[in-house]
Amino acid sequence: MQVIEFLGQARSGKTTQVLLLKKFLEQKGYNVTLSLDRERAKQVHAPVSDCLAFNLIFHSKVIDEYYHAKNTGTIDFFIVDRGFCDVAIWAEVLWKLKQITKEESMSYKNCWKRFRKLVNLTFHFELPLDVLFDRQKKLTTEAVDEVIMNKKWMKTLEEVYQLQKKDFPSCVEIDGLKSIEETKRIIESEIEPLLKKQLLQKELNKYKKINN
Repeated sequence: MQVIEFLGQARSGKTTQVLLLKKFLEQKGYNVTLSLDRERAKQVHAPVSDCLAFNLIFHSKVIDEYYHAKNTGTIDFFIVDRGFCDVAIWAEVLWKLKQITKEESMSYKNCWKRFRKLVNLTFHFELPLDVLFDRQKKLTTEAVDEVIMNKKWMKTLEEVYQLQKKDFPSCVEIDGLKSIEETKRIIESEIEPLLKKQLLQKELNKYKKINN
């Protein structure tokens, strides 16, 4: 099972591209499962004000969903919106904003190092903060997000992304200002090696089944 993670700034088009990629892969005959950040957030009962508790639960759900998909033995691609790599980002952001201690931040990141290795490809979406705030103000389908509209939070998040993006597994930079179609083409071209790898694995599994 191949793992693809999308992460980066809000309102940069991540969720749109996640859904488009799922459709693209399914049309090619692959079985795909998603782990969407908004859906996971709805399942967390810890208050957002308790930052460490909220994030521990929020990110742990990714691990559970990953193993649920893997254990079926039928899923080819697991696509996650802000998951394994995202932990180190928020651990650093929460420390910089004095929401958690340095020790808590380091412990949080260290626990997740092994899970980051599960990711085969990362798409990091960037977007200028002024564009982000403007898009959020114009959004009519969702309530105003206080975190997204908090300039201190988002500036800190952007700074941490710039520092850590070099460590994302097989990272592909995505310009959030590009059109949906152009971004879609970039993503589809970047996953070609994974498609070849997955096809090879399927052929190998078929061969093993025949010879067993």
